[in-house]
Parts: sequence; structure tokens; C-alpha cells
Amino acid sequence: MYLRMPNFDPSGIFVAEDRDTQEIAGSLVLSETRLLINDRKQVVGFIDDVMTLPKWRGAGVATELTRMAIEESMKKGCSAVFLYANPFGKSARIYRRIGFKDARYFYVHARSGGMRRAVKKFPFPMNLGAPIMAVVSGITSRRCRLIRSQARSRQVDCGDNGECDAYLEALNSSLRMMPLFYPYSRERLDWMIEDAPKSVSPVARLIEKSGRIVCGANASVYRMKFFGKMFSTWVIGDLFTSENLQGPEREAYVRSLIEDLVKDGEARDCALHMVLASKYDGRISSSLRPCGFFRFFPTSFMCLPLKDDFSLPPEDVAWYSWKQHMIGVP
Repeated sequence: MYLRMPNFDPSGIFVAEDRDTQEIAGSLVLSETRLLINDRKQVVGFIDDVMTLPKWRGAGVATELTRMAIEESMKKGCSAVFLYANPFGKSARIYRRIGFKDARYFYVHARSGGMRRAVKKFPFPMNLGAPIMAVVSGITSRRCRLIRSQARSRQVDCGDNGECDAYLEALNSSLRMMPLFYPYSRERLDWMIEDAPKSVSPVARLIEKSGRIVCGANASVYRMKFFGKMFSTWVIGDLFTSENLQGPEREAYVRSLIEDLVKDGEARDCALHMVLASKYDGRISSSLRPCGFFRFFPTSFMCLPLKDDFSLPPEDVAWYSWKQHMIGVP
């Protein structure tokens, strides 16, 4: 996936090798990007996809690979290194011992794709609780009928360059409102939505009002393995709204957009629908709950500053969206 990512440096792939068998015992990926943080352009490193084979776990493989990635980031003059981890897991404790701090919490919000799909698709023992989750999703889901008649929701025509460029401009205009800003390029947007091997059957949707895009998001099918069984999950991301959209109107438009994306996921027979949002972005959470979503599990965005003058926006400010570090400032 990373080798196909625009401008990725292959030297960022680190591996640990078994001296006897020459087999890979563990690996991680380090990418470098330029961010605008508090109006200052910074070069930072991101650590992703840390992996250790079961027989090598507990031997310090991940710790050593992480230290190597930090040293490489320092050589390249990075101001900080970031990564994601389960805040309550063993890996997070390892990263904290190295010096990483919890910079921001995210929550994965999830809903069932329906009782029939959940019972059929979820692996044992997850399918034991699937009917309950399906019922809860159905009870909490309430159709939004507040969208005004002059607005309409529709899919983005990926074959229309003009429409894709308009969608991209609307997305970047929304991101500019954040203290930490890095715009999508067309090349990167195409990669995120269509070219990443993990994503299948993608769709991008928008809501237009008076000829202007006021709201949008994209989603893809991700094949995930739980308890040894593969199943399809509909992952919604890059949710954005115009700065002119505020208050109840904004919530209504976001809900309408999510409802349409949920229908897209149901049409693809996905057992689970997921959205990842910041702990402090209550505007998204309040729009997700009426659509049947609930908090599924947390993940921590961790940071290790490498320079004394590096600082992040306050944690309770909506300044970052999950996985946008793959975009970068040109």
C-alpha cells in the first residue's frame, strides 16, 4: 500500500530479521510529511503498521524498530514523530516508556449493517452479540428529514474531472479552518479513495445547496479479519462541511449525508459500518448517534517531540482528522 502511495520513500520500511532463518520477525513503516501546525510548516515523521510475529513478541523487536525510526526522523530534521496505538494496550505502554505522549483520543463509532448481515457475517464469538448490536442500531437510528428542499445529496462522478476538482476544493476549504492544516492534492485524493489496496468499492458523496458543495465524505469497503474470519466493513472518512454551515442546519446535513452513505454500505452487504471521530468533535458524534452509531473502541494519537520549540494545538480543539497525515503539504 505504501509503495503505491505518491512520493513515499521506500527507505522508510524497517524490518527485523531472524539471524538463523533470515525470515522477517517484525516491521514498521516510517513516512515523512510536511504539516502546517499553528501556522508554522513542520517536517514530521509518522510510524504506521508496527508488526511483530507471535514467536518474537516480548523480545523487544517493536521497541528497537521504533527507536530506529526515531533516530532516522532526527537525522532528517523532523520536529516530531507521531503514531497511533490502543491507549490501554501493551504497545501504548511501550511507546510511553520511549517518551511518546497521548496527544489526542479518537473513537471508532460503529453500527450494525442489519441483524441478518451481522449474524451471518460476524465470526464466532462476535456473532453472539451481533443481534443485540443490530437491535440497538435500529432503535437509535432516526431518519433525518430536516434537509431543505433546495439541497440535494448525490454521488461524486469520479470520471468528471471538473466535479472531482470542485469536491477537492470544498474539502480543502473545510480543512483550512483547522489549526493543523495540510491540503489534499488530486493525486493523493485519488490514492486515498481509489488506489489503496485495502479499500474496495469506494464512493464519494456530496450535498449541494444553491450550486455549492456544503458537505461531503467518502467511504470504502475494508476487508478485516476477526478471530480468523474475513468480513466486510464499510469505513466512512474525510467528512467535511462548509464554514457557512452552522448549528442545526449543519447537523441535519451531516446526518443526511451519513444516512445516504449507510445505504451505500448496506447495498454492499457490509456487516459493520464504522466512522472514526475525535473525542472532542461533538458535532460529528451528535450527528452519528441518530444514525445508529455508538462508540466502539478508542485509539490514541501519540506524539514524541524532537525539538524544543515544537508544540501542538490544545487537545480539546478539533485540529486533526484520522489518517490525514498521509496527505502532506506540497
